[in-house]
Amino acid sequence: MSGPRPEVASDGASPSGPDREHRPGALSLILSVAVTAVPDVHGASVSLRGRGAEYATIEASSSAARKIDEVQYRDGGGPCVAAIETGAEQTLALPSGMWSAFSEAAGAAGICSVWSLPLATRPEAPGSLNLYSMTGEPWRDRGAQTARLLALMASAALGSAEELADARESNANLREALQTRTVIGQAQGVLMSRQGVPGEEAFDILRRASQRSNRKLRDVAAEIVAGFDRPQEDPRDVDA
Repeated sequence: MSGPRPEVASDGASPSGPDREHRPGALSLILSVAVTAVPDVHGASVSLRGRGAEYATIEASSSAARKIDEVQYRDGGGPCVAAIETGAEQTLALPSGMWSAFSEAAGAAGICSVWSLPLATRPEAPGSLNLYSMTGEPWRDRGAQTARLLALMASAALGSAEELADARESNANLREALQTRTVIGQAQGVLMSRQGVPGEEAFDILRRASQRSNRKLRDVAAEIVAGFDRPQEDPRDVDA
């Protein structure tokens, strides 16, 4: 195909639009390749369904492609929704009697066909790679193999992102647990020093104070530690 390729961005948006800095780098690159290297593809996006069954476009080559996706989410029907729900590729040439709201919005944006490829993500967060064309049917072109390879790459990118998010959450939970353990240990030390009680009894004092005040044990302990340097506050009052 000679000359510049049209792009699904009737509102002037492009892959380097204002929200680019918030996008995952790998997915942004994959969509850029889809638009520039796969024949008859002029817009692309990645959709995901969350744990609460809500749909979202996490990456798009343009705001116009994103808006077409969102019509499918609101209407509850369209190629990307069907690809996610069934796990099978969905192709559609426009105009079409299927998914009227989507067909109308896509047609208004100059789309003549769409191809949604399911992504091999986690069962609780399935997704799709959506390819929009203004001139042909990409799934019939020699570039179909490239498109399917890009879908595999998008699946891998999403899997890596999910693993990283899980690791960060685990690390955050571990840090919080360590901080909690530290402050409780410090509060036990204060009570052991000032009241002359063993560690187990000091912990029991904290536990009872937590129950009476309906506060977290960590918060009670932090209060004891914070008042350690204030002689007018007697730690015995915690168990009064």
